[in-house]
Amino acid sequence: MVVFVEAVLLDNLVIDAVLLWLVLLTLRLKVNVTGLILASIFGAGFALTSPLLSFGGILGFLIKIVVAIIMCVMLCLNFKKIFYKSVLFVIYTFAFGGLLIAVFNFLSVPTVSGLNVGYVSNYPLGAIFALLLLFVVLMFLMIKKHHKAKKFDSLCKNVLLKINNKSNLVQGFCDSGNVLESSNGRPVLVLNPNSLNRWFNAQDELKLFLNKPFDSLSNCETITINSACGSEKMLLFEAQSCIIDGIDYEVMIGVSKKQIGNFDLILNSKLVV
Repeated sequence: MVVFVEAVLLDNLVIDAVLLWLVLLTLRLKVNVTGLILASIFGAGFALTSPLLSFGGILGFLIKIVVAIIMCVMLCLNFKKIFYKSVLFVIYTFAFGGLLIAVFNFLSVPTVSGLNVGYVSNYPLGAIFALLLLFVVLMFLMIKKHHKAKKFDSLCKNVLLKINNKSNLVQGFCDSGNVLESSNGRPVLVLNPNSLNRWFNAQDELKLFLNKPFDSLSNCETITINSACGSEKMLLFEAQSCIIDGIDYEVMIGVSKKQIGNFDLILNSKLVV
């Protein structure tokens, strides 16, 4: 059952408008003010007339789903991503309605259920809108976190890296700021020290930190890296294989002296075009 908590026309207009706006925000769609107003008016009109309908149960639920779909079509005045818009609108309606019902139950405010849910209370509409504001803030933070994680995932690539005669599938982070090159012009990939144990034993790891080459490494050289924290030397060695998106790149590997995040490898800007 889709839960609506309603008081007056303004109550429904504002709540519908905010929930529809959250749908657009989640899907990163441009706000159509005209569509937003029309959809909110339609939704508020249905909420006010729904008590007059004699439908309940599954049929009542289906009617509300149809109304939600119509509102989402009106929202952007098109059928673009209509499924996702409708699903998100129903989810947000459930979530906000559930929040209000929970608060009302906590405050011992009576509610009635049927095709719609309403309340009988002396609490001002301002209290309802305060809860709506709280809901919006919580949803906004969740949406922001979702988009941030999605953006991070888009900057990550799976890399099949062969070093020291061992192949491992690792996660590489695309960093346009990494422009390091070896003396022969090969792009340098910076390896997270926490991932070294996939290819090297503890003794070899120590040698890498001390910039000391050993027999199993090839084409070794040392470069100086300048940063805001100062300069440091990094030992480079040739990767036996570096496969990204089915392409085997000739790259050099350097080892960072400190942890570089939750990924295994910082990719070079030449590989991120």
